[in-house]
Amino acid sequence: MATEPIARQGMPVDATMQSEIHSEAVPRRAPLLNQTLVVFLVAMVLANISSQMYEPLLPLYLKSLNANVVQVGLFFTLSRIIPLLLQILGGWISDTLGRLRSIAFGSIAGVFSYVAMILSPTWQWVLLGEGWLRRPGRW
Repeated sequence: MATEPIARQGMPVDATMQSEIHSEAVPRRAPLLNQTLVVFLVAMVLANISSQMYEPLLPLYLKSLNANVVQVGLFFTLSRIIPLLLQILGGWISDTLGRLRSIAFGSIAGVFSYVAMILSPTWQWVLLGEGWLRRPGRW
């Protein structure tokens, strides 16, 4: 395609000129997913899957911490609202530290929130851990 205008003009086109024309016409692109990004993607998928595995058992855990039905409902309502509020904090952290560091900070906070949930003496403390857990690394 790129050689047609030159050939129509009657100019001879040799092999080096054709390779230069074709190399300029088709720039080499970097791969969409490099190895680091693939590892990060797989780790995030596994982290998201594992973070959702405890959720069906959470009402039973809250019940074992003496929460009644209304308190369990309040817990799940607040645990969906708190991450929305934390997104504002997350935006500030991301702007201040950078995107990669904020993801690392959120992931570390998520790990500590699992520990806090396990060691919680009451359902209110579980709510504190759940708020940080809901969106680890993505506030």
